[in-house]
Amino acid sequence: MMSNPCLEIKQVSKSFGGLMALMNVSVNVIPSQIKSIIGPNGSGKTTLLNIITGFVSASCGSITYRGISLVKKKPHQVAMLGITRTFQTTRIFSNMTVLENVMVGRHLRSRSEIVGAALSWPTSLREERETRVRAEEIVHLMGLDSKKEGLAENLSFGERRLLEIGRCLASEPEMILMDEPAAGLNDMEKEALAELILKIRAWGITFLLVEHNMNLVMQISDEVFVLNHGEKIAEGTPAEIRTNEAVINAYLGRRSSKCLRFNR
Repeated sequence: MMSNPCLEIKQVSKSFGGLMALMNVSVNVIPSQIKSIIGPNGSGKTTLLNIITGFVSASCGSITYRGISLVKKKPHQVAMLGITRTFQTTRIFSNMTVLENVMVGRHLRSRSEIVGAALSWPTSLREERETRVRAEEIVHLMGLDSKKEGLAENLSFGERRLLEIGRCLASEPEMILMDEPAAGLNDMEKEALAELILKIRAWGITFLLVEHNMNLVMQISDEVFVLNHGEKIAEGTPAEIRTNEAVINAYLGRRSSKCLRFNR
């Protein structure tokens, strides 16, 4: 997959007090790619996502998206550029319906002003109808049609994961960052998640995933990027990562000539 990168991370470091969470990390992501970040617990994976999306500031280094610097940008500014994300723990509005949760994701693309919405101006009403139609399409894609008018708090854990992805899609992103999307899912739900990610990628949307489930990573990733103790130790195709000695050592804690094995 040859293309100019849309996301460029160069020599990014982050320290929390005296603890170095990331050290001189560089990685590129190209359009329509599924790239996964893996590594043992505490290796800096979530910290990197937080830096990209503006929740944490890097101590040094540069991050650009389509030539625009993301350094010092706030989360909503990063989202406006087309980058959205999910979190380790689902963040939904429990007291709102499933459909309303997805509609909230459209607010970044709203052109109507508050006054216009309050006074029910024609343009605001038309935009509200369009938002609802698009949200219903996304709810259908997520397989949540039968629950769209029910409260989000009544969804199962796996359904909440889907709802969060749907809300991301509502903002019309170019890139979606996911932090452990398979956590807490059963085998059937993991398979459905893999199919969904591949389907969304086919629309031209780019993915950057932090994930511990190696079966999912190896199944859907174009490339895998490996962190250990805040440093990049490997990058390559899933086949290359399976047999990389540095990756094997990081996960097994000892030298081994065997490749990593992943049971489906």
